[in-house]
This record gives sequence, C-alpha cells and structure tokens, in this order.
Amino acid sequence: MFSRRGRIRVLAALILVEMGCLVVGLCIYHGMVVAYVRRAAEAEACERFAADAGPALAGLVVPGADRAQDPPEAAATDRSLARLGESRPADPGEGWVVTDGDWRVVADGGARGEDPSAGPELGERLAWIVAPDASTAEVGLARGTLAVGGRRHVALARALPNRDGYLVAHCPVDSIAPAADAIADRLPPVGLVVWVWTSTLMGFATYLFLMGLFDRLGRTHARTEAESLRRIQSLIRTRDALIFGLASVAESRDEVTGRHVERVSFYASRLAAAASHHPKFRQAITPEFIRHITVSAVLHDLGKVGIPDAILFKPDRLTDAERRRMQEHARLGGRYLAQIDQRLGKSAVIRMAREIALWHHERWDGQGYPDGLAGEQIPLAARIVSIADVYEALTSLRDYKPPFSHERCVEMIRREAGKQFDPDLVDAFLQVEGTFRQIAHQWGEHMFQDVPAAPADADSGGPRHCVGLVSAMKVLDEDWSVPAPKAP
Repeated sequence: MFSRRGRIRVLAALILVEMGCLVVGLCIYHGMVVAYVRRAAEAEACERFAADAGPALAGLVVPGADRAQDPPEAAATDRSLARLGESRPADPGEGWVVTDGDWRVVADGGARGEDPSAGPELGERLAWIVAPDASTAEVGLARGTLAVGGRRHVALARALPNRDGYLVAHCPVDSIAPAADAIADRLPPVGLVVWVWTSTLMGFATYLFLMGLFDRLGRTHARTEAESLRRIQSLIRTRDALIFGLASVAESRDEVTGRHVERVSFYASRLAAAASHHPKFRQAITPEFIRHITVSAVLHDLGKVGIPDAILFKPDRLTDAERRRMQEHARLGGRYLAQIDQRLGKSAVIRMAREIALWHHERWDGQGYPDGLAGEQIPLAARIVSIADVYEALTSLRDYKPPFSHERCVEMIRREAGKQFDPDLVDAFLQVEGTFRQIAHQWGEHMFQDVPAAPADADSGGPRHCVGLVSAMKVLDEDWSVPAPKAP
C-alpha cells in the first residue's frame, strides 16, 4: 500500500502529532499546577493569618470618625491602631486600615516593614481581588484577597459597630510560607485531570490523523478496485466472446444453422434459474452456477470439430460404425476443454463446459453415452443442458426434419421424464415452458412450423420426413440422423 519512504513519512507525522499533543498537555499541566499552588498558598496564608491576627482584630475598639471632620476621634483611631500594632508580632508587610462603607481608606495603622508600598494610602479605595462577603462581615470577620502595590495580600475585614465602615487587616501572601502538605494534596487531582485531558487530546488528534489516512487509503483502494473491476470485466467479456466464437466455429461444421448455441445458452440459463427454487437443487444452483452455465452451455457440441464431414453431413441413416464415430464427439469435446482448463489454471467455467460437453448425451436411465452414467451420476449442468439441447433441436428446422410445435416438444420432454431426463428438472421445465416459447420466438428462425404426425411405421421416412414421437426422441438422441428410406 505504501512504499518504505511513505511508511516512514506516515510514522514521522504520527510521532509529531503525538509530541505536539504531549507538549500542549505539559503546558496545561504547568499552568494548572501554578494556579493550584497559588490557590493553595493563598488559602493556607488566609487560614494562618486569620488564626494569628483574628482575635486581636476582633477585640480592637475603634472610636470611629472621619479624619477630616473629627480630628480628636481620628487621633484616637490612630492610637488604637498603633496599640494593636505594638501588641502583634512583627510580620513584614502586615498593615491595618479603617475604611468607610465604600472601602475607601480613612485611617492607616501603617506597615511593619520598610516597604512604603506595603499598604494602601489614605483616601485610596481597596482593590479587592476576592471581595469579602458583606453578609458575614456584619457578624464577624470576613476573608478576602487584596491587590496592594502589585502584590497579593490576604485580608480580614470586620464591620465597625455604630458606623458605616470596616476595620481591615492585611498581609502579603508571599510573607507566609505555606505548608508543603497543603500544596502536595492539590497535585494528584491536577495530574489526574491533565492526564485525562491530554489522553483525550492525543486520542482525538490520532483519530483525526488516522481518519485522514484511512480516507486517503480508501480513495486509493476504491480507484484500484474500480480499475481491477474494469480489467476483470474486460477479461470476462473477452473470455465469453472467445467461448462463443469457439462454439460458433464448432457449429459451423454441423448442419445446424442460425443461433443454435445462443438459444441453448438461454434455455439452460432459464431452466437452471427455475430449478434453483426446487428443494433438491436449492443448494447446488447458486447465482454463480447460473452465470457459469449460461456461458458453458454454448460449448456443448465442441467435439463435432473432430468428426469427419462424411459422417457429420450424411443425410441418410448412419451405420453402426458411423454412429459410434459420431458419438465420439462427446469425448472429443471433453478432451479439448480439459486441455484448455489445464492451461487456464482450473477455470470454473471451462470445468463446467467440459462436464456438459462430455456428458450431455447421457440418459437418466443409464442408456446414454459415452460412459453410460445414470441418475445423479450425471453432473447437474449436463442434465440441464440435455433438456435445453433437445428442446432447441425439436423446435428448430433441420435438413432432415421440420420444426415441431411447442406443445408437441413439451409433451415429448414430459414423456421422457425418468427415462432420458431428470424428472425433477422436467418438473422445473414444465413450470417455465412458456418462457422457452418466448425465447424460441425471439431468437429462432423458422420456429414451430407444426407438421402432421409420422406414420405408424416409425422406421420410415427420408432426410426431411418427421418420425413418430418416441422414435423421434430416439433419433434425435442419435445426433439427429434419420433412417434411410426402406426399399419398396
């Protein structure tokens, strides 16, 4: 399907797709780990800050007044914040502010560190990243996250009694070292989520890649299959044309004229199709069997090319020696087709044609030739063509006989059920005898010109005289030769 270089390109492309998916997965994993670690650090810092600074913040009493409108109360607020700061351990960046109801700073307790941007300035509105819940701030301490000087601060907010404002304590997150266990606990879920996501991405990418590859292969295979089908059909048409041509060459040496081989092919095909519905033949007669017998039947008399003209074209009664020589055409046809079959490599069509050519003159009662086979010893295809060949010969014009009517032909074949013909195949023939009539009218020449019955003396008659029904079957089975006129 692919050359070595093509397979290497496909493998390299698949590896690149997988590596790309893996890189995307690693980037996502890194981003999610950073986000989860940051969230864990903030949660840990908030917990520790609340446990450390929460009691002092809750116990602080702030008089509360606007710094600009009530200087004495503002000064008292500053002293309270200073005392709170003196009572707390020194944490770098920790600060205390009082805000109004809009979170605007009205009093500043200062920062414990040396960084002047560690806390918000007076009049500045707090920049909440995660604002505290106002409903819980009325009854206790609410937690939140601030952005101060480009750094993230955890914050505790307490609503001030008797005034519209809040007391807020804040501390940088990075100044509180998070516990390693708190971070480690967050990593397994992150790894699991990223693994699932990356596996899904890789599977989907591989699916798309392979679907594109299979689609390409499918189109290539369809083109190849179509080309192979065209070649096979061309070979089949060539084979069938050669077979029909070979059959025509064989028939050209006989007195049979017109489209004899085509009619036998049509009759055999229609009879096989009808017999396929019979329980006895349902397994044996398949659509392939019908297609093969349609082609094979035209070679049933191929062996006549090996019969001398003096015997083949003799209008009078054949001698016993001549009749035996005439009957050799069955073995000759089987031999020719066996040689062709060996060269073709066991062709099913030629193998069936050999069976037909060799044994289509065998009789159900064992009185036929060349091997005296009886009953189901005779191949099914040969039994079918035997009926088709006899019907075609009875209904066609010959030098030694006029054509029989369709009704007389059907009656003659019906009477020979169990004698010359397979009775079950005769039953199938009787079901489709109307179709035989249509084929004969469509493809025949000088068909169904009925003649009176022959005289009682069945051995009388000349080259163009008809004989009695039973004697006619006997004569027809002897390669259509008729007895010579008796001497007066």
